[in-house]
Amino acid sequence: MRSLRLLLAALGLALAATSPAQTSLTRAKDADEPLQSLGAERLNLSLQKFKELAARQPSLHVSPSGNLAYKCARPVRPAAGRVVGEDNSTFIAPAPQPLANTFALHSRPTATRKLYLDFDGHVITGTDWNVDFTDPITVAAFDIDGNPAVFSDEERAIIQQVWRRVAEDFAPFDIDITTEDPGVDGIISNAPGDLNIGVRALIGDDAAYIGEDPAGLLGLALVGSFGGELDNPALVFSVAHGADYAQIADTVSHEVGHTLGLAHHGSDVDGEYYGGHGIWSPIMGSGPSDSVSQWSRGDYAGATNPTQDDIAVITDPATGFGFIPLAASDHPVNQAAADAEALIDPNDVMNGTLRSGADTAWYKFAASAGAATFTGSVASLGPNLKLGLSIRDAAGNLVASSPAGLAPLSASLSANLPASGFYYLVVDGIGYLDVDTGFTDYASIGRFSVTGTWQLNRPPLASTAGSGPLLGKAPLRVTFDGRGSFDPDGTIASYAWAFSDGQVAAGATPVVTFATPGVRTATLTVTDNSGGVHSTEVAVTATAGASFARPMSVVSAKAAWASSSRTSGRATATFRVVDSAGRPLPGVLITATVSGLEDGTLTAVTDRAGNATVSTSAILARARGTATFTVRSATLTPYEYQPSRNKASSATLRR
Repeated sequence: MRSLRLLLAALGLALAATSPAQTSLTRAKDADEPLQSLGAERLNLSLQKFKELAARQPSLHVSPSGNLAYKCARPVRPAAGRVVGEDNSTFIAPAPQPLANTFALHSRPTATRKLYLDFDGHVITGTDWNVDFTDPITVAAFDIDGNPAVFSDEERAIIQQVWRRVAEDFAPFDIDITTEDPGVDGIISNAPGDLNIGVRALIGDDAAYIGEDPAGLLGLALVGSFGGELDNPALVFSVAHGADYAQIADTVSHEVGHTLGLAHHGSDVDGEYYGGHGIWSPIMGSGPSDSVSQWSRGDYAGATNPTQDDIAVITDPATGFGFIPLAASDHPVNQAAADAEALIDPNDVMNGTLRSGADTAWYKFAASAGAATFTGSVASLGPNLKLGLSIRDAAGNLVASSPAGLAPLSASLSANLPASGFYYLVVDGIGYLDVDTGFTDYASIGRFSVTGTWQLNRPPLASTAGSGPLLGKAPLRVTFDGRGSFDPDGTIASYAWAFSDGQVAAGATPVVTFATPGVRTATLTVTDNSGGVHSTEVAVTATAGASFARPMSVVSAKAAWASSSRTSGRATATFRVVDSAGRPLPGVLITATVSGLEDGTLTAVTDRAGNATVSTSAILARARGTATFTVRSATLTPYEYQPSRNKASSATLRR
């Protein structure tokens, strides 16, 4: 694997030793062609492209050994007093954490890739940093009170705030931002395909130990060093930042971006470090600490690095540098996925992470007609996400959406649902204004939390089980049965039947005659007592000739108690099915409903004697009431269930 010795340093120049070692650094644009060729090779660029890069970024330097360094000071722009998010500290972990936990923080504990925020000092030795400088290099711990041997409560609080902001910048990616040392083997690549890799962000000291003006540099990093064979830390000079946790965090993310192969985002006006516009700035630029700082693809006006798509570079395994894949989705991403999940309730909290501009989170809920309100929040420290909320109906049509204004980055939505039924809450990362005055949804990504209130109504479930005969000679007289329909939180208020030949009927058990041959579709729509509706269909075939269906019926129904423990038992019912000659039929699928002590639908298959036994779940022995079992359908090809022939269709237990 590579052993990078190139210094494309973010915000700074190449590292020196504890006793400053003087290394001759030449501006890359002024270097002789052999050195420029070596630099181009290091960056996988043609010589011409390298010369263009060097001319565009005059702080790029080259050392005699061919290492590349950005020797520059990223402008520190004052905060503008904006509040762009709310406190949703539970997204990363409950924060602020107890101060005793400061050096045991994790954003994704199970992720194999690690970004280690190292605040307690470190000795750099045997690395690419030591090639042009001395070995070892000692870096002092983070310190704002003159006592580097002990971390004060204020220093621990700053460390936690830095961690939270950096974790938000990297929230969409499958990487653990941690203050707990993973060990060198948890950072370097020990073999091809090793996934226990990462980078150390070394936060402490100042630039004096590299022979530079301490006020001049904020940090530096080796390009592409993430997950390399050596523990090459990204350096953040904490003395230059003081107690400004926001600037420290921004520099950490910026420097780590370089270890992943990213260069600076600049502009024609600001030069190498774009200060942003409005409330937005790029992470790989230099904006105010309270701006919406995001990854960029250099698509704003006057961009000097318009071909660099930050997220694509970070996640691309083909760059030749270390990479971080996007994290696995933690939410349903579309309507079909939401349909496969349990319904959400008003007391639920929907937490998740949007991982790209195209990522959405869908949550299905059932509601009565009337008011519905949702409130969504983003991270409080350095949010990258501007939240959008919308409600869609069961057909996917937009019902309502949150306002798209600027403040805050969180979102709220109030809507009047037009009817009872199923709806979807959709959570999205949105942009603000446009790419030149605000930002797009490209990197409007990160953690969110949503809560909501609405009048809960679970829609009914329509059933035609027990209808028949569904096949026979015209004129065919069919008894339809909707009694198997049920409402999980109310009652069925009405049954409406519609047939594809134009006939209609009402009630739970209408009888309809089909006079002519053909296939008809019967649609049952049930409405519950809160206005919720559900429909189901069943096909009926009337033939021109003799009916070939063989009749079958239920001849007995017996209910009994079956003990399962000293404190509970199960109610059972056994149904016996025979053919027209009275012979028992094995293999018949019986569908029955139970009501009373337990409500639901049960199924069983008949044995050789034609018997099928259905059973409830455990019922407490002290429970009093009835359990009524009723056959709704019997299915076995080529037989036809004819309930009119039944000698028994239900059985009841009392206690």
